[in-house]
Amino acid sequence: MCQAFNSNSKSDSYDEKYAKWKIDDLPIIPSEYQYESGKGNKEAVAVLKKLMNDKAIDTIINACDAGREGEAIFRLVYLQASCKKKMKRLWISSMEDSAIKDGFDKLKDGKDYDNLFESARKQERCRLACWNEHQQAILLLI
Repeated sequence: MCQAFNSNSKSDSYDEKYAKWKIDDLPIIPSEYQYESGKGNKEAVAVLKKLMNDKAIDTIINACDAGREGEAIFRLVYLQASCKKKMKRLWISSMEDSAIKDGFDKLKDGKDYDNLFESARKQERCRLACWNEHQQAILLLI
């Protein structure tokens, strides 16, 4: 699921006026970033969304990789699913049975990781802005 969602970096998907690059339009900073399912993951994301909204489930456990990227992957699916259910976080760095059991015994509130998710979003937006703006500016000046 590491490619569950990709940032939509196509400028014209945010506004048709960006289909033709103009130096005067830079910097392009969307008010809301768009995401699309990664190649081959649409079905898996659809299953996750369905499960997250299943009435029989009252708590969602984020068991993605421990770190900023794992947090971002989970949260983007959670947000895309418009899920409002209680969120718990499994944070482990070992796949040994004892570590996994210990992790489930010590689940934390998902809100404890809100800042980690915000950090991931800011890093991604900075990376996108730098890449897109520099790429467009250089090509416009050549």
